[in-house]
Parts: sequence; structure tokens; C-alpha cells
Amino acid sequence: MNILVKKLEQHKGHLSQLETTFLNDVIASPELFVKSTIDSISKRLFISTATISRCCKQLGFEGFQQFKYAVAQALENNESETIMDVRTESLTHQVQRIQTEIEKTLARLSEEKLNQATNYLIKSQAIEFFGVGASLPTCMEASRKLTFAGKTSSARGDWDELDIVARNLTKKDLAIIISYSGETPHVLAYAKALKANKVPVLALIGCENSSLEKLSTLTMTAAVTNCYYGEIDMSSRIPFNVLLELLILNYLKASGIER
Repeated sequence: MNILVKKLEQHKGHLSQLETTFLNDVIASPELFVKSTIDSISKRLFISTATISRCCKQLGFEGFQQFKYAVAQALENNESETIMDVRTESLTHQVQRIQTEIEKTLARLSEEKLNQATNYLIKSQAIEFFGVGASLPTCMEASRKLTFAGKTSSARGDWDELDIVARNLTKKDLAIIISYSGETPHVLAYAKALKANKVPVLALIGCENSSLEKLSTLTMTAAVTNCYYGEIDMSSRIPFNVLLELLILNYLKASGIER
């Protein structure tokens, strides 16, 4: 449940006061939440059912029932969750953790999937990277390399600009979305707009079975440990860089580019 809570708390800045009240109640009493109906919660918190439904969608779920199911699953899997506070982690442990993440990421990557992603790169007219927060630098680095390789590619930092781009890309283009949680509201909004335009979406995700995965054409999963230094999210983006490095190298070889 701790991992889900961390994901949900990232949304608080985008919620109204009443929506935040509902979310705080879920986080404080998840067992009560999964046993309750939307009507009973509405009466208990003096919040309309419409507000509750809207909040669930703001959190990246299709509605109340899907959110309720996600919380129930998180409670059921609580014992298997891994979340690490790195304040007392030695340098040796830090190196081992990053090495393990890379090894697990590579173990999950099949040559078939890498070639599929490469074909999307080759066929695309233009490539647009979508990533916010800590994922943005990874997007910019990959876009820079593709640009030097002669491929039309962009990575933008302005959320509103990304929204416009997502609505104007076509099925001849390729969108590459990088998201650790796969639940970031802005990223999901971009993904929905892209899907509506039938734009191929390659998603690099740190958590399996996320909302973003369901909206994507093809996904590549990175093994990322949930790491915090107190309240600071220190989860590594190195596995994403590794996946993109391999993808771009594979693209260069498949395209016969010599520089």
C-alpha cells in the first residue's frame, strides 16, 4: 500500500480542497474505503458523489470502482512491496542497488520487443518525447541523440505545449512516453489524446499494470526500486536511460546510419 500512497500523494497539487479531503480519507483508512460504497462515503464526508468520481478520474482511474479495486489490490499485496529509505544506505549498497536495477531491466527486455520499438522509430515521420518531472532530462537526452542521428525529434518541458503537440500528432508519428509510475495525470492526459489520434505510443514504465500501459501500443518496463531520502524521491531513472540507449543504438544499426 505504501507504493500506491506515494503515487497518489503526487496528485495532491492538482486536486480541489474537497477532492483532497476524499483522497486523505482513503489514505488514512484504506480498509474502510474498500468496504464502502460511493454513497456511504459521500454521506460520511459530506462530499458529492460527482466530486468523488471526478477525483478518481483525476488520479488516473476510469472511475470509483477501478480506484477501489486498485486500493484493494494494494492492500492485498502490501507485504510484497519494496520501499527503501536511503538515508542510511552505504555507498556499496547504493552501487549494488543500481546494478541490480540495470540487470533486472535488461533481463526483462527481449530482442523481439527491442526490434518492434526500433521499427516504430524507423517508420515514424517525427518523434515526440513526453515526460514530466524527473523523467524530462531522460527525454531530452534521448531526443538530442536522435536529432544528431538525423531524425526529427523533440522533447518539451512546457506541459501546455505538450498537450497541444499530443493533439496534433498523427499515426505517421511516434510518441515515446517515460513515466516511472505510469499514473501521472498530465502524462495520462497526453496518452489519451495520442490514442484518440491513433498515434503509436511507446511507453517506458517503472511499474507494471499501470494506467499508462493500458493506453500504450508497446511498453518497455524498467526495474526501479522505490527509494526515498526522507520525503525526497530518489528513485533512479538510470534503467530508463539504459533502455533508450539500447533502443537508439539498435535504430542506428538497423537504419545503416554511419557518422
